[in-house]
Amino acid sequence: MRSQAIRTTRVFQAIAIAVVLGLGLPATAAQALVTGPPATGGQASTGVTFAADSYSRVASGGWGTADVGGSYTHAGSSSFSADGSTGLVALPTAGAARAATLEAVSALDVDVVVRVRTSKIATGAGQIGYVVARRHLASNSEYSAQILFASDRSISLRAQRVLNGAGTGFGNWTQIPGLSHSANTWYWFRAQFEGTNPTTIRSRVWPDGQPEPVGWTFVAADSSAALQSSGSVGLRAYNSSSATNAPVTFGFDDYLATPPQSSPPVAPTADFDHAQLPWSRELRFADTSTGGPTSWSWDFGDGQASSSQNATHTYATSGTYLVTLVASNGAGSDEVTRTMTVDPPLAPPGSPLGLTATPGDGQIQLSWQPVAGAAGYRVYRDGVPSVSPQTFTGAGDIAGCGTAGDEATAQLLDNVTGWVWTSGDNVYDNGALNEFRQCYQPSWGRHWARTFPTIGNHEYNTPGAAGYFDYFGAIAGDRDKGYYSFQLGSWLVLVLNSECSYVGGCYAGSAQEQWLRVQLASHTNTCTLAIWHEPLFTSGTSHTPSEYVRPLFKALYEGSADLVLTGHTHNYERFAPQTYLGALDTVRGIRQFVVGTGGESHASMGTPTANSEVRNDDSYGVLKLTLRSAAYDWQWMPQAGKTFTDTGSKACHDSRGAVTTTGPLNGALLGQPSFVDTTALNGTEYRYVVTALDGAGNESIPSAPVWATASSGSPPPPVADFAFSQQQGTLSVNFDDASTNSPTSWNWDFGDGASSTTRNPSHSYAAPGTYGVTLTAGNGGGSNSVTKTVGVQQPSSAAIANDSFTRTVSNGWGSATLGGAYTLDGTATNFSVGAGVGNIVLPSGGTTRATRLNNASARDVKVLFRVRANKLPSTGHQLYVYGEVRGNANSAYRPKLIINSNGSVMVHAGAVVNGSESSIAPAVVVPGLTYSANSWLWLRAEITGASPTTIRLRVWADGQTEPSAWQFTATNSVAVLQTAGAVGVRAYVDSIANWPITVSFDDFVVTTP
Repeated sequence: MRSQAIRTTRVFQAIAIAVVLGLGLPATAAQALVTGPPATGGQASTGVTFAADSYSRVASGGWGTADVGGSYTHAGSSSFSADGSTGLVALPTAGAARAATLEAVSALDVDVVVRVRTSKIATGAGQIGYVVARRHLASNSEYSAQILFASDRSISLRAQRVLNGAGTGFGNWTQIPGLSHSANTWYWFRAQFEGTNPTTIRSRVWPDGQPEPVGWTFVAADSSAALQSSGSVGLRAYNSSSATNAPVTFGFDDYLATPPQSSPPVAPTADFDHAQLPWSRELRFADTSTGGPTSWSWDFGDGQASSSQNATHTYATSGTYLVTLVASNGAGSDEVTRTMTVDPPLAPPGSPLGLTATPGDGQIQLSWQPVAGAAGYRVYRDGVPSVSPQTFTGAGDIAGCGTAGDEATAQLLDNVTGWVWTSGDNVYDNGALNEFRQCYQPSWGRHWARTFPTIGNHEYNTPGAAGYFDYFGAIAGDRDKGYYSFQLGSWLVLVLNSECSYVGGCYAGSAQEQWLRVQLASHTNTCTLAIWHEPLFTSGTSHTPSEYVRPLFKALYEGSADLVLTGHTHNYERFAPQTYLGALDTVRGIRQFVVGTGGESHASMGTPTANSEVRNDDSYGVLKLTLRSAAYDWQWMPQAGKTFTDTGSKACHDSRGAVTTTGPLNGALLGQPSFVDTTALNGTEYRYVVTALDGAGNESIPSAPVWATASSGSPPPPVADFAFSQQQGTLSVNFDDASTNSPTSWNWDFGDGASSTTRNPSHSYAAPGTYGVTLTAGNGGGSNSVTKTVGVQQPSSAAIANDSFTRTVSNGWGSATLGGAYTLDGTATNFSVGAGVGNIVLPSGGTTRATRLNNASARDVKVLFRVRANKLPSTGHQLYVYGEVRGNANSAYRPKLIINSNGSVMVHAGAVVNGSESSIAPAVVVPGLTYSANSWLWLRAEITGASPTTIRLRVWADGQTEPSAWQFTATNSVAVLQTAGAVGVRAYVDSIANWPITVSFDDFVVTTP
């Protein structure tokens, strides 16, 4: 659809034609109206039009007569036609040239604007469109401004003179920064021919629908004597002699030739983005203004200011500030003011130093140096604390002034939260400041505030990589080094400089290699990644492996790093974990990614290098990393229209292998820098780390680990103890060992003649009553017994299934306490049982995971369970938790609770028939109930009767009184669900929530009424 400005132009042109035909308007009115509004760029009216054509007629074998300017003279008339909106020129073969001129026009100084498009992407030397002026038919001489659509999709401008039929280009081809050609896409082309001896020719081009640029892209002068007088105007088209895609069709539209006009520049529209570094009060402000601003003025709201395009500012105190950006150019200025909240920096105490472990019999004594300002300590065994994951997304080899690939990948970043990285060669060809501003800024530059950049070889085409450091500023680190580090969650991130010759080398003992080893030795982060430009390992054909970075890879390997991110080869490749010599090492090896897919160009793959796992060389895209407490997920995201992707996960490691997460050994915070692990088993090696916490609850990075094994010999005898609980709706009791001093054997006497040697057994009594239960706990040092009175109550109804999840299971849920084995719906690794709960991990958006007890079947049931989620769904999305009853094949009733992103909770039920679920009745919001992550909710449902079946639900918070009234009641009579079936639970998160989400279940009880 054409813009309103274009439609208005046509109205004015139609009125002008009426005037010319003598339909009653005065000539002065015709002169004023014929020019009308400018095509798109704001061209002013002078009241004179030499020629104009909207091609709103239908014609073949020529273009006929223009709206203004008379009839066309053609070179190759059969190639010309008009379809009612566009003037078409068919170029049937390679080397074909066609022209249409308005010989009735005679003008010296001319300003021409026209829309142009081609039907195909160019091949060979390209396709050229011409705006012709001062044409002299008798001598076959003319000036023309040329627009070149090249085979690499770039667009360039130049001028040409033709003298006695011989054409010569003058001025250099000037490529348009940031503009890429697409077939059948309209571009505005404007040219001016002005003055004599010399004549100045200027031109510029811009996409249809965008503002006209302020300045001229191409300017050149010529004084050829034959062309210093008035002549006719017209258009030409040419397909290069080396083209391989003939025929090609040019389209022209909205042609207007007037005396030279002044195009006043358009004032910009100010806008900006920002991000705060979590460890400081430093905010980064990225200019995202439109309309070509040339100067910027920032007011940070605290009395400080800046005139940089992109600015960094550190606030003295946390709080709320009004930040204003004024963006200006020659046409004026615009300002935008926003309220910025500066959060307190996350500044936990330093990691504890000097952790030591002293083994004993059945125990291990830990001690460490006190940490200044610490409010307490936590001890972790065989794991590290869980922290919020960080998203870190990027690529290398990004922007070029003649490519659109960087915009395609920038649009991917638009839809990903978190931080951004680059792996070098951020802008081509030379990394000059004007290239960053013209070619990088419009795409990836809008993410400047959250970007951590890496330097590449093209940046050094500008001496000292001055453009790179001037553009990114302090973000890029010391400009004499180009390497720096920071911490992101539990991760240490090391940004290195692979352009070794510019920073004194990368050899062992070089300044950068020594700095790297100090960083690795002084930081105790669980996980480590490094980013640089040139890969040590690659299967690409465009560049050989960069051997000179091997000492850096070696230092990282010896420092137990996990990841290396690179670019340079303009393709994507993932390697298996390996040593710095390229040997496969799945225990301690480093995984290297090559991500040279930011958008500049593609380079092909050769024979796969050893340990290369995945490769792609025809898609632009970004690599999204989710950096977890002790692991990472990767997802390669392709540009729109491409399908290749690559996903996976991997645990971080230390010098002995994989690391996981766990809870602390101690309950309350430790006030002293020491701890005795009395649960250590003799002969078992354990890994310990310690963290420090401040008064606000900020927890430090874990200390360096220490390994210890409780000594063999005679440990102190246990002190026997246990806890118990009756399973709801049954005569079964769960018994949990709580003995201290590391028992190794357990003997239970349940008081009814039955016994067990299991550590945490469950026992079903034949009848209600009071029983004396004795536990005898023993180890190599002796034994100890304790007896407790256990009262077993009569259950109110018959249980068909229950589960208190007191077992430990990986890759599944095993068997319920009552009800048999669980059948899984989904990947087994997403299910586990431990710490008294059954867990379901929803690994990605739109994912469902479910379990079903096929051996527990009933028609009328009461369902009760507790559930919690480790996070709320992202804004605007929902998490669904279901009970499932009357399950047969792909049909079931599903009573459910729905958790919204704002914490509100709804109850609902659905009927599933042959895998398709439909709502039974509208969902009901539970009044007064707001959910927060990691808190428990109870769900009770009753499903009774047949034809109709009545479904009732209520939900309440753990620790609160169960409501007496049902919150949801509905009936349903679908035939397939009126009989008995299996029971189970299910969880689902919608398509673009903040997955992964872990849903935990407990106290699952199903009884008959």
